[in-house]
Amino acid sequence: MTAAVVAATCAGLVPAAASAAECVTTVRGTVRDSVTGAPVPGMTVMVMAADGSSGEPIFNLNYVYSDSLGGYAIEEGCTGVESVVLVDAAFDAPYAGQSYGLHATDMSRATTFPLGGGRVEQDVLVTPGGRFVPVQPRRALDTRTDPGGPLGPGQSRRFALDGVPADATAVVLNLTATEGSAQTSFVSAVVDDESGAPGTPTTSVLNTERGRDVANLVTVGIAPSQVTGLARPEVTLYNNAGTTHLVADLAGYYTPTSDAGYVKIDAVRAFDSRTTTALGERERRRVPLGALAPAGAVAAMVTVTTTEGTAATSYVSAFPAGAQDGPSTSVVNAYRGDDIANLAIVPLGDGQDVELYNDRGDTDVIVDVTGWFVRGQGSMYFPLDTQRVADRIAPTIFRSTSFILDPDEFGLSSSAEAVMLNVTTYGATRPTYLKVWGYDEPEPATSATNARPGADVAAAAVAGSWIVDIHNSGDAYGVIDVTGFFANR
Repeated sequence: MTAAVVAATCAGLVPAAASAAECVTTVRGTVRDSVTGAPVPGMTVMVMAADGSSGEPIFNLNYVYSDSLGGYAIEEGCTGVESVVLVDAAFDAPYAGQSYGLHATDMSRATTFPLGGGRVEQDVLVTPGGRFVPVQPRRALDTRTDPGGPLGPGQSRRFALDGVPADATAVVLNLTATEGSAQTSFVSAVVDDESGAPGTPTTSVLNTERGRDVANLVTVGIAPSQVTGLARPEVTLYNNAGTTHLVADLAGYYTPTSDAGYVKIDAVRAFDSRTTTALGERERRRVPLGALAPAGAVAAMVTVTTTEGTAATSYVSAFPAGAQDGPSTSVVNAYRGDDIANLAIVPLGDGQDVELYNDRGDTDVIVDVTGWFVRGQGSMYFPLDTQRVADRIAPTIFRSTSFILDPDEFGLSSSAEAVMLNVTTYGATRPTYLKVWGYDEPEPATSATNARPGADVAAAAVAGSWIVDIHNSGDAYGVIDVTGFFANR
């Protein structure tokens, strides 16, 4: 809820009704849970411009609360402006993001209407947060075996996600671009509009590079079947330039019926092969997380870094200890002469441990644990319509910069315990790295992304606060996209 609405509510103000002589549009309907269809009481309902040009309600801060059956009715003056219903939360109730994401303000899917008088019937769906369900890592899509072939320039393609339930609210993929023909391009996850056509990309999840395999952890919000009408969840991916193959490995998904929440911790180094021996070609090696994992932990959020690789190119897998086919998927690519870091969510296996696999040559691997998913504990995940932070990351003599992600602007809960980000570096003049953390956390030992000259590099990151600190070790620029947040009910 905006500060202005909060102030009006605190003061006990009730917006005046329109006079009898004025043209009035009555907007009415029911606020419903987009997964179960159940009515949702106690939500603040407002009307705003459909083009999203203003975060403020467009007429006199007018608002009502949904009743015990989720119903609402609100009157607005006639302007002819295309409008949409905005669902937030009452001042004395939890912020909407605490129990429900702001799916009603997904402008690409929301039904719009002009304020031209008469009555408008408008039911609104709000999406609950989800807790994590880990899966044995498996290949979810691979355009190298897809009849459609690689994605072409400016092309979007929809991919069905087998094995992901209809009530999933987000899916976690390790997405790899390979065999790209453009010197540089980007890949976006886009939302289909109300007609089913792919939306226009405004942010990116991955940057491609000719002659190089590039991976990133991508968490994509999924609209439930009550919103899309689809029997199976789908994601839509867009490629900007040239052609590229895309390969995605499924690590898990979020659903409101799961009980494994995210528990953030200060980063702990769990494994560093530089203290023993590098991983050899086709070697599997166990990472003992059981001594670190809390009771009930089902998965670990980790940063996996490869360094001192001897092969021209290789890949590293991370998977539950004991999984026979773990090496069939990957979490990071290794390259001779480069340090490469990637965030991963890895299900725990035998003894609550995980295993690593290196495909070619020798490479050192470092594993830092940044969080756990624990049954009966932790925070829910709320995917957001991805939004880019206006200020860019720039080289500075102080090397560290803070960004304040205003909760109202980005749709965050003011009590968010962690924020999911995608950080992209560009314009590097030499190999360098960025660290990302929350203002009340210690600076981590491991980088979130490693920048290199001549390439744009994207990496997922989690900051334990909506005030984000970034340490820039060299001459690279960057941009930040906000993709979701973790918060308790």
